[in-house]
Amino acid sequence: MTGVVSFLIAIVLAVWTFRDAKRRQTQTAPFLWSLGVLFFSAIFFPLYLAKRPLKASEVREGGLKWNFLKNFAIYFTAIMPLATVAVAFESVAEEATTSEEAIGWVIATIAMGAIMWLVVAGIALVLGLLLKKDALIERGPTGPLAQVSGWQSTEPRSTEQPEVRTHSSDDNAQSLNNEEHHSGSGELGSVKEIVDLSPQQALDEAQTFLVRQGYRPLERRGESLTVQRRSPNQTGGQNTLNLTVTALHQPQGGVRISIRGNDREGVQERQAAWLE
Repeated sequence: MTGVVSFLIAIVLAVWTFRDAKRRQTQTAPFLWSLGVLFFSAIFFPLYLAKRPLKASEVREGGLKWNFLKNFAIYFTAIMPLATVAVAFESVAEEATTSEEAIGWVIATIAMGAIMWLVVAGIALVLGLLLKKDALIERGPTGPLAQVSGWQSTEPRSTEQPEVRTHSSDDNAQSLNNEEHHSGSGELGSVKEIVDLSPQQALDEAQTFLVRQGYRPLERRGESLTVQRRSPNQTGGQNTLNLTVTALHQPQGGVRISIRGNDREGVQERQAAWLE
């Protein structure tokens, strides 16, 4: 009975995974995801939920490891009552000869199931919390869904950066207007001209450029992109530098781009690359 129940659950989850992966246009073939869920549902189903592309308005926080372990704990919590009931009936049918023995087997099975759930789910959640990255936030749409809708995910890209066009009347390159601020997180520069791109296109190109410069995307929201890199001159808890690129839509079309953050040295060292 336990085997039958487990197999039926795996079939249901595999079918759901196939349909969901197909709708979300996953890079891994939906058939392969469903096959993994069918035979190893406890691993592949939580992994799929942790990696699948996000739709618009969906948010996923904490990183892959946290989401996998969290989903594993949820899956295990949902599956344990069904497995416990199946084992209890099987044990009663095979071992119990009286009603007292049947009750004893049921109580013992429930107790064992509760202890197993507490240990396995507890370990998964504790380990997940230790590996959780609070600063890592994914906002949908991501992956192929982002390409379809005109957005871009927070995953690093390796494609060539397209040429940036401006409304400037001459052929001079764009320039960054560096401003001196005493605040460590103030504005580090801005593009003088209006850039003839949508906010999404401008941030796509900014993300590609920043990834090449060694930054790691942290958050993509609306008209802003936040990235981070480690400082080679600092150690301990103060070894991260942040930049936020904002591409504000203009009524006449195009966007105005500005850079804020605490990585003033990084922007100045890469001045030529920023200008380009």
